[in-house]
Amino acid sequence: MSSRVTPAVLAMAFAVVLAVVFFVPFVVREYRRHGELGAGTAILRFAALLYVLALACFVLSPFPPVIDGFCEIFGRLRPQWVPLAGFDGVRRPASWQEAAHLLATNGSVQQFALNVVLFVPLGVLLRRSLRLGLLRVGVLGFAVSLAIELTQLTGVWGLYPCPYRLFDVDDLIANTAGALAGRIAAPAVRLVPGRVSAVPRDFPRPVSRFRRLTGMSCDLLLLWWTGGAARRVLAFARNHGVLGDLPWLEPTALWIGPALLLLLLALAVGGSTLGQRAALLRSARPPGVRPPATAVVCRWLVGVGGLGLAQGALHAAGFPGLWLPLTLLWAAVHGWGVLRTPDHRGLSGRLTGLCVVDARIRSRTAPPAPREADRGLRCTPVRGSRADEAGTRASR
Repeated sequence: MSSRVTPAVLAMAFAVVLAVVFFVPFVVREYRRHGELGAGTAILRFAALLYVLALACFVLSPFPPVIDGFCEIFGRLRPQWVPLAGFDGVRRPASWQEAAHLLATNGSVQQFALNVVLFVPLGVLLRRSLRLGLLRVGVLGFAVSLAIELTQLTGVWGLYPCPYRLFDVDDLIANTAGALAGRIAAPAVRLVPGRVSAVPRDFPRPVSRFRRLTGMSCDLLLLWWTGGAARRVLAFARNHGVLGDLPWLEPTALWIGPALLLLLLALAVGGSTLGQRAALLRSARPPGVRPPATAVVCRWLVGVGGLGLAQGALHAAGFPGLWLPLTLLWAAVHGWGVLRTPDHRGLSGRLTGLCVVDARIRSRTAPPAPREADRGLRCTPVRGSRADEAGTRASR
């Protein structure tokens, strides 16, 4: 793997791991702060995380091992202090065709262009996040670039006996120019669809496909995280002789126990799953009353609870490696159900007569929904569903 591809792969791997770890807190924060989370906003946040990690990986990696003669191997590296020295002997292109040919064939030009492009996202981030002007973005872009070059010049601030990357003043020029270009191009981010709207955060929003899938993803991640934490506790207890090596303990700690815990928490908070609450959703029966415990349990069995029980049974039967195929199948089936049902209640809602509404319409003092966002806010019965008919009669 080349030196340019390796940092990109590392950055992508770290970004995916961090996105999975912090997904639920991110969803909770966005819905409490803005009242919604659009797909475009999620993509932009992930892109910002990926960029920061990529910048760090490109600066530090590859990490050469310190061996005998390390400084003799890299001793030929000397700081390059002459501005634009890499363009010596390069003739100024007279047309766009010559410029494209030069970019495709000249290594110095390619390196300079890459350093410009590398800092364009930084200019966009500084503008969109901190609302900085052109001058401040240029100063901060230069400061970040200088910190990177000093990191390379000092051998990662003394962690290496000598520098293994080249300090180049041309990089300072290219990075600063890239940050300025990003600041100028920052308004183009508004063209990204699915970003936060101008609707006040206290107004109810429609129950969209993306919102339902977000809540389901949070439930699945909570099942995994709780199981992983319980497995660590179980391993610690076994290592200290507190618990014996019983075969049913691990599947219970990893799958069955977390699934039951999610059910108890759902019952304790009114029937809504924690993933639904993260996305400001709640389960209800037409015409919007609180669902009975039996319906909540049935929906749990169809949804994440059934997945946890099935995973635990497979693990206890000696097939722990089937957890990923089963999870992918579960996600595909329930995702298809959300996409196919008109009100996005999904298969679990269809089978149990439960629908999902915006949690903000629970309060009588909640502001009325905007007319353009009214779709999906009402809890409508499923035609032919005995559970919904019973729930409607009970509410009357």
